Amino acid sequence: MNKKICPLNHTYVDGVVKLHELLSSASQEAYEIAKKCIPNLSDRFERSKVVNVFVDFSKEQPDNALKGYFVFDNILFRFLTITLDYALLFPVNDHAAFDNIKNKGYTFSDIEKMKRDRTPLCFSFGYLPADQGTPKLFRRIHTVQSSFSPIPISDEIGCPFTTFKDIEELRIIDIPQRFSSIQYTMVGKQHYAPYSTNKESYCVLYAMKDNEYDDNAIKVLRWFPVTRQSALDATFEDVNWGDVFFELGYISRQENAELHSFMLSNHSPLLFGKRVNDKISVIGGLKIFFTNDFNYPACLFKIPVK
Repeated sequence: MNKKICPLNHTYVDGVVKLHELLSSASQEAYEIAKKCIPNLSDRFERSKVVNVFVDFSKEQPDNALKGYFVFDNILFRFLTITLDYALLFPVNDHAAFDNIKNKGYTFSDIEKMKRDRTPLCFSFGYLPADQGTPKLFRRIHTVQSSFSPIPISDEIGCPFTTFKDIEELRIIDIPQRFSSIQYTMVGKQHYAPYSTNKESYCVLYAMKDNEYDDNAIKVLRWFPVTRQSALDATFEDVNWGDVFFELGYISRQENAELHSFMLSNHSPLLFGKRVNDKISVIGGLKIFFTNDFNYPACLFKIPVK
């Protein structure tokens, strides 16, 4: 005699299922954006569907919620933000049926202590197997650490920067050797992208005309250059690596005056460089796009070149 299997009834606190669904959809949308912004992002998130969110408790937090930033492949994306309702961190309990899953999470008092401690933390939201009919909920919620750091972040991408309103034109010029032989000191990373890698990376130097704090300000922007062939192989809908710059810091005001003057007087307010730790070496101006296989950044298309 066949037995009729009745579906389990599940009862959760109002809004819990919806909150978890929103976190799942928001993380997928954020991941799709992250893939477009930097090259070689791994598919770890797609395989595991574990959602990692960084919260800086040293900063002021909204009432009854936390401001978070998505982390993919151990890279923090400063521009992919999410507001976490406290209820997302509470253990998920089924109030209608016996729940044999050992749910993990945090209480209200745990969260209040985190806020008092003011320590940056990375929260991990993971799924666990559940009975048939159980809504797909994040049941394994915990803070993650690495063996060498309180948070498992190996790199950070600052906020996008694509507007150069004060640049009227760019000229193709040679850069004197005295500028390319200097290692300039970058400051301000702690404000824009404190967890940015210390390994070699490309950057853009932008001589500003209207900085209210420093008349000789040279802004440092992170750059992920791609080859012309790579750009031809992909459509804008797929990626925009190399077409967007990201805020990183400034050249020290003790070192910026002569370079700033040269850049503006020669109509070359944008230079390109390499950064290791907080030291920057200039590799050239627009001429690098003739001597190297770099694709020209789309965010500069509207600026006349002479």
